[in-house]
Amino acid sequence: MERVAPGMPALEARGLSFAYPAASGDAPHVLDGVSFEVAQGELCLLCGATGSGKTTLLRLMKPEVAPVGERSGEVRVLGRELSSLSTGESAALVGYVSQSPESQVVCDSVWHEVAFGLESLGMEQGEMRRRIAEACHFLGIERLFRRRTAELSGGERQLVALAGVLVMEPRLLLLDEPTALLDPVARDD
Repeated sequence: MERVAPGMPALEARGLSFAYPAASGDAPHVLDGVSFEVAQGELCLLCGATGSGKTTLLRLMKPEVAPVGERSGEVRVLGRELSSLSTGESAALVGYVSQSPESQVVCDSVWHEVAFGLESLGMEQGEMRRRIAEACHFLGIERLFRRRTAELSGGERQLVALAGVLVMEPRLLLLDEPTALLDPVARDD
């Protein structure tokens, strides 16, 4: 991965517009001329009413989950146009945790789920184990390690999905409704 200049924004959008395909005629824009910048190391909170386009905006920042529709404008991650990233570069740069972890969890056990991305990239076994142990410890989910994902609560699935993204060590982390399924204690943690 190439070096990134310290002053380079982590994420920037310029004139971003998006419309989902319409059944007939022109579809209204969900996003219309959105422009913003997020600095490296900055925590940014996206707020808005239900149906205002928050999830659509976040999904547009991750090519593999971007919605189908008409997009215009520019999105850059660490100075690189998002559309120019390969799948491997996107995995290394942008992590995304969906608001619906049941749609993101694909493996039968917690261990395999957290390891899935690293295995897909062919990471060496020792490094994979280290990263998985660190992420699970950080999130306090070691107790879930040997469980089946189908047995997990929604909040537990959300934490497992987050662990699976954190092990990839992305430069940019996008979380869609990250606390929605967590109980008050887990939310505070």
